[in-house]
Amino acid sequence: LSHFLAPPEWDKRSGPDGEPDWTKTKGIEARAAVARFTASVLRALAAGDPAPDVPAGLPDGVDQRVRFVREELIDMVERHGSW
Repeated sequence: LSHFLAPPEWDKRSGPDGEPDWTKTKGIEARAAVARFTASVLRALAAGDPAPDVPAGLPDGVDQRVRFVREELIDMVERHGSW
């Protein structure tokens, strides 16, 4: 998650497309998708914007987990505020 929240210039492990190299590892696609989406939700909520919708086309079994994470983050920010 921190790879997607940190400013790009802080992560020297990014590949040429700006994505961290670990996201290209076989079998890590679902984990990368969840981390990327979670970071986008946190960024939006911190900026006072609505949380983005869950993207279509997530790997099998990931959709339900991402929906849960999204709702929990929305609830957390509503209860505790943004930073």
